Amino acid sequence: MNTPKIGAPLGNLAPYLAVSTSFTANQVTCVLFEVPGFSVTINNVLWNLLGGVNATHAGFAIYAVTPGSTTRGVRLADTGPLATAVANQGVNTSPFITPVTLPCGQYCLAFNTDSAAITVSAMAPAGVN
Repeated sequence: MNTPKIGAPLGNLAPYLAVSTSFTANQVTCVLFEVPGFSVTINNVLWNLLGGVNATHAGFAIYAVTPGSTTRGVRLADTGPLATAVANQGVNTSPFITPVTLPCGQYCLAFNTDSAAITVSAMAPAGVN
């Protein structure tokens, strides 16, 4: 599997989700990423909201991944519900409730929304290292 590395330049927030994507309400979408050879502290998620809808929400979380496992990983951090109103369209920086330090390994950036009308073009974890 070609898993993006968090150390790669983020540019337009790719490679974590590089295409405009509409989501199914209450369904989780996950993108794998890898922290190579060093630890990084993640305190925010960057996301580009293209299609916002008033009175709707999205949420992001980071899960630990065990390669080869078919079970859900352990949730390490989450943002709680974030407003996806039309006024919030564009690039958003949203903090995780509690920052998390990730040692080298594989992780999953998970996203969900309560509306199928939400369109996101990019998302990526952001750290302080």
